[in-house]
Amino acid sequence: MAIWGVSDPIPIALVGQTVGAADVACPAGVETNVISFAGVTALSPGGYYPIIDLALAIVLGATPPTALVVAAKVGAGSDFDSFATAIGLLVALATLGVSPTLVGANSTVNYYPGVSTINITVLPTGQPVTCKFVGSRATLSLIRGLDL
Repeated sequence: MAIWGVSDPIPIALVGQTVGAADVACPAGVETNVISFAGVTALSPGGYYPIIDLALAIVLGATPPTALVVAAKVGAGSDFDSFATAIGLLVALATLGVSPTLVGANSTVNYYPGVSTINITVLPTGQPVTCKFVGSRATLSLIRGLDL
């Protein structure tokens, strides 16, 4: 049981860059992993929820996509949070700075005693995009939640 103010564990923070420390091509209609945090585990038992502060530099082509969604998921599971970029920003040859904060649900099984991988994905619709290595990074924090 977490007694706030008495046993607050220190949040776990990890910083990640693009997969392979390189630009990542994101084909149209394919949810592509652009940043991956492997080996995510909590320090003690209990509920934790992930918070991801994200900064992505995404380059659009001569024909822009009709939609662009950034999301986070545990492993290959379903997205636990997503952010849709405003359609008006999707213009030809633009470089977008996409900086949402993504938050997952409190979980007692994903992060302790097990180890999880958290993936940040990009899904363009209609046309491909490129997530640039320079200008892209994410900070993942596991925050102590309630014991369920």
